[in-house]
Amino acid sequence: MEQYLFLHLLLYRKTRKDVLNPWLYITGLISLAIFIPVIIWNAQHDWVSFRWQLGKGASGADFGENTLAFTVGHLLLFSPLWALMGGLGLWWIRDRLVEARSPESVITVISIFPLFFFTVMSLKGTISDPHWANLAYLGIAIILGKELLWRFQKKKLYVLLASGLLINVALTGTVVTHALNPLFDWMPYELKNYDYLKNNNVPQATLEKLRNNDERLYSTSQYRLHLKQILSPAEIEEYGGLIQKTAMDISSDRLTRVLKWDKTGEQLQQLLVQNGISKISFIVSREYQLSSALSFYLPHQPWPHSIEKPERNLWSPLDEVKMGPSIFVCELQECQGGVVDFYERFEMPLRYLGEIETRRYDRMVRNLQVYELIP
Repeated sequence: MEQYLFLHLLLYRKTRKDVLNPWLYITGLISLAIFIPVIIWNAQHDWVSFRWQLGKGASGADFGENTLAFTVGHLLLFSPLWALMGGLGLWWIRDRLVEARSPESVITVISIFPLFFFTVMSLKGTISDPHWANLAYLGIAIILGKELLWRFQKKKLYVLLASGLLINVALTGTVVTHALNPLFDWMPYELKNYDYLKNNNVPQATLEKLRNNDERLYSTSQYRLHLKQILSPAEIEEYGGLIQKTAMDISSDRLTRVLKWDKTGEQLQQLLVQNGISKISFIVSREYQLSSALSFYLPHQPWPHSIEKPERNLWSPLDEVKMGPSIFVCELQECQGGVVDFYERFEMPLRYLGEIETRRYDRMVRNLQVYELIP
């Protein structure tokens, strides 16, 4: 917050002399003192947090790939109506924004800078979460609330508030409904795990047809039509369901990720017990989110270990993970590439334990392949 106030002082000519105010720097020193443990810890661990944040925010994605999702996301998160009204509120106070010492100018600078900063970071960053803009909307909400009380009669204000609540309830209800029972079919399909099909006795001739005609399609109906165009009726009859399941990119559906993790944890524990493994110390996955979620729902909560994000493995050192007992898990569609990444990182064998398929009614929400690390 201090840096935003400092920026406000620099932006306005009439307040630039206030940057010499010693209390401003005393405040900064107090903030630095509070932050010192973080700096010391990072210095002792090769500045891992700073390197991670800079890498995530400044590289890793094509230009503009995440910007639209970030922008739409924070507009919806704050509410489309209130985001629109917030912009209108800033227009209402435009005359006060040029006044260096007006509360509105201070709040606006503090609000707009983080929104601008994270939007710029989304241009190249790998991850741009909409909630990062919350600080911006907090200030905008303060300004908007004051202006609404001053400009609107109570009756009109109540109508506006009711409209905002109804829109938010409708959006929230739509999201929850779609997560539990999809309102429309948009699931991406792309076949990547040919090894799984081969291990399930899909003939080589069928696999070659699939390899030569692979493409990313959206919706179940499109993918079924695609299979009908390249496979014979007999092949579709015998292997169509297996191929469709393998090609389904469940992980791309962020709403599906919130479902049935407790059930998946129970299934994983049952699979381990069936294979004579009562307790594991570490669980490895390519992305940290998967191993972390599974760790939470397993009885003994083993340490998660990420292949792609080694910065997160301070409590699961590679040598200790190799000693085990440890397992490696991967999502069905991505598992062929995940196993390759595992071998490159660990250089040790795996033993296939089986698969976990978590369903909600007749809908598959998760399919995991499970392996044991063999020291």
